[in-house]
Amino acid sequence: MKTSAEELLEELAHLNHNDEAISNGVRQHPISKWTTEDIKSWAEDLKKQRQARELPELLAVACRACMLANGYYPRDAQLFSILLMLSTSKTGLRGHLQQIATGEGKTAIVALFVVVKALRDRVK
Repeated sequence: MKTSAEELLEELAHLNHNDEAISNGVRQHPISKWTTEDIKSWAEDLKKQRQARELPELLAVACRACMLANGYYPRDAQLFSILLMLSTSKTGLRGHLQQIATGEGKTAIVALFVVVKALRDRVK
């Protein structure tokens, strides 16, 4: 039986290695190559369709937006923290704290978490 940490690590590996396979039906190029305009168009499509998107797609778009805005992709440890927070919110567990060391990007973690959570919960 897999532990939650093992499941999260598998999902993180999936995010890191399958970006090329994740694409919107309208666009023929991978999210890792999207421009700011592609992201804006994707967001408009999301608003209009109001259908659930898969977590890997939401995270990939958020990570690409981070790269375009800040010049870097979130590190694996940051993505792992986001996945952990998302899995906790999905299971209804509350009151969990994460200990994240100085310089590990707490602001980026929280910002990406809020973006993904808002996009994910938008259609519920």
